[in-house]
Amino acid sequence: MELGISVDAQDSIKAIPLLKQWSDMLRHVQFYLNANLSLEDEHGICAVVDSFGAHFSYSFHAYGYLNPAEENHLVRDAWIEVGKESIDLLSDIGGKFINFHIGYTLSSCYNREKMLNNALESITTLCEYAASKHINIHIENDYSSHQIQRLGDCIEDIQFFLHQRPENLYLCFDIGHANISFPSPQVYQGVLSAVQSFHIHNNNGAEDEHIPIGGPGTIDLVALYHHLRELPNIYGILENDLGNYSVGLEYIKEHFLAK
Repeated sequence: MELGISVDAQDSIKAIPLLKQWSDMLRHVQFYLNANLSLEDEHGICAVVDSFGAHFSYSFHAYGYLNPAEENHLVRDAWIEVGKESIDLLSDIGGKFINFHIGYTLSSCYNREKMLNNALESITTLCEYAASKHINIHIENDYSSHQIQRLGDCIEDIQFFLHQRPENLYLCFDIGHANISFPSPQVYQGVLSAVQSFHIHNNNGAEDEHIPIGGPGTIDLVALYHHLRELPNIYGILENDLGNYSVGLEYIKEHFLAK
C-alpha cells in the first residue's frame, strides 16, 4: 500500500511543512478540488509537485458536489466539462487518478435507475477522456442524509458500475462512508478486486466525522491498516483535517513502523 493524505487545494502551500515532516512515511498526495479552482489553488498544487517531484504520486478528488447523475442534461454536460478540466490539470502534473462521487439529488421523489444510468453515461465519458491521458477514474461509495440522497450509499449501486466497468474505472472505498451507509464497512472485501484506493477515517456510524486512526470510532482501522499495508497497487489515503494528520501518522509510526 502507498500511504497518502488528502489536502484541500486551497491548503496546498500550508501542507508543505507537514509533507516534509512525514515524507519518510508518505508516498501519495490527493488534492481535493473546490467548485471553482483558482489560479492561486493551481499554483499551490504546482508548488507541492515542484517541492517533492516524484517522491510522491498525485491524484485529485473532484469537487464533491460535481454531479454526474444530474437530471438536466445541459447542467450534466457542464459538470462533465468541469471534470475534463480537472483531468487536464491532473495530466499536467503527472497525476495517476481522479476520484468522483457518483451523484446526488436534493429531491425526495427521484428515479434511482435513471440517476444511475445518467451517472454511468457521464462516468463512461470521463473514463474515455481520461484514458487518452493515461489516467484512471475512481468512483467513491457515499452516504445519504435527510437533506440529500446520494448514489453509492448501497452496495447495489457499486455493483451496477462493476457490471459495466470501463477498463480504467476503479473504486475508491471510503471506509468511513461505509460505516454509515453499509451493513458493515467490511463489505469492501467483496469488491476488493476493483478497489484501487481507500479513504481512511473513523466515525461512530452516524456522522461523517473524519476521526484519525488511533482515535475513537466504531471502525477497527487498526485491522484495516494491517490488511491494506500488505496489498500491492493500493493507495491508502488518510482523510482528516490538516491539523489532525500528525495524530494518525504518529499512531501509524508507533504501532506499525516502530516494531
